Amino acid sequence: GLKLVVTKQGMTDSWLQDVGKIELDGEKEQMERESRETPENQATGENLAYVIYTSGSTGQPKGVMIQQNSLMNFLFAMKQTLHSNADMNWLAVTSMSFDISILELFLPLMSGAKLIMACGEEVRDGQKLAALIRQHQVTHMQGTPSTWKLLMGEGVVLPRTFTALVGGEALPVQIAEQLISNGSRAINMYGPTESTIWSALWEIQGKECIRIGGPMANTRMYILDAEQQPVPIGVEGELYIGGSGLARGYLHMEKKTSERFKLLSLKEGQEERLYQTGDAARYLSNGEIEYRGRLDHQVKIRGYRIELGEIENVLLRYPTIQQVVVTVKAFGEEDKRIAAHIVGEGSPEEWRSYAQAHLPSYMIPSYFIQIEHIPLLSNGKIDR
Repeated sequence: GLKLVVTKQGMTDSWLQDVGKIELDGEKEQMERESRETPENQATGENLAYVIYTSGSTGQPKGVMIQQNSLMNFLFAMKQTLHSNADMNWLAVTSMSFDISILELFLPLMSGAKLIMACGEEVRDGQKLAALIRQHQVTHMQGTPSTWKLLMGEGVVLPRTFTALVGGEALPVQIAEQLISNGSRAINMYGPTESTIWSALWEIQGKECIRIGGPMANTRMYILDAEQQPVPIGVEGELYIGGSGLARGYLHMEKKTSERFKLLSLKEGQEERLYQTGDAARYLSNGEIEYRGRLDHQVKIRGYRIELGEIENVLLRYPTIQQVVVTVKAFGEEDKRIAAHIVGEGSPEEWRSYAQAHLPSYMIPSYFIQIEHIPLLSNGKIDR
């Protein structure tokens, strides 16, 4: 449904034949003849700020429609959380095809701060990232655990004035400890695209279980069981999100929208629109929320329900293992086996022996596969 492209001469191709174009260089003289008066702003909070595509687990792209009021609610909440001001030097490392880049681009502009944009080559090279941080005296950076792992692998010690934002995937404890080892600030972020970038945050304190904390401004979170009823403290359920951050839905996908955005009555006589995340979570005794992994990463093998992230966390405690991704290999409907893909020193025999000492028998991987590096998607997440 594209109507208009803002571009330059010679940058468009045959696929844009039926789309309107504004060529900034070719139409410069005409633009200079236009009125310089500020036009009347007819936009409202219900207008769309953007449509961004997410493939999800099915691989079918879904265009998530985010409204202006949802985006402004998020940006002002982050401005308040980070105490943003003109002294901030923000290093932007995220591809613009990933919605968290919106925070990196707009929050510094809202705060009068400095924005340093890393190029693709610098983002993939830990040494070059470290050099940028030193050169520009960077105070804030946001990245996936894989990005921070790349940077920490260069032996970087973050200054005390630094704030690290981590999100997009489950955060390993060892990376969390490295981020705060010199007294710098680190915040674990959580949120699906459908609830406007980040929905919850937790400031990392030390050697505690990693959690997502609690909802951000004007956001509500519920952990529900299979009957969509609230679960008690300590019991795992599925995370649902409501509040100001919810997307309008999926573009031209009414059925998919109704499947994931649901009207539920959690309080008597009150219906609330909630997004069903597909993420497992539980309440801790202090009311904070612990993320327990993707429900589609929970598998049933030989009658046992297994959370693959738990196997990863155990193996990461082995001194010479740097990174682990656990997957399931299917050899038919009834024959599923666990595989651990490992970056690190050692042998499969060592790792199997360690797993046997620390995991129940049904969670021990059938395969231990040594690889040079974990493959990543363009947004910095693991390419499973």
